[in-house]
Amino acid sequence: MRVRGIAVAPARERTRRARLFDALEATLPVRFVEYEAGRDDADAVLALPGAEPILEDLPCLVALSEEGAASPMGGIDEPVIIGGPSCA
Repeated sequence: MRVRGIAVAPARERTRRARLFDALEATLPVRFVEYEAGRDDADAVLALPGAEPILEDLPCLVALSEEGAASPMGGIDEPVIIGGPSCA
């Protein structure tokens, strides 16, 4: 099975949340790396609050906080809200 590289932005969050990302790597076929523009070993980006705009043409999951989206992403007008009967 191919291991997918997920770049974490801002890069400092990979180290700051090392236990979380290490646990995910131990159970899933993923490897979390620090985000760096132009990096060629990432298949996607996880943008956490405080991330700068992601300019690479990669799938990007933008984490939300009480302040809103992690960063403005080109081509995205507003975050997608997933809802349903159990969501308040």
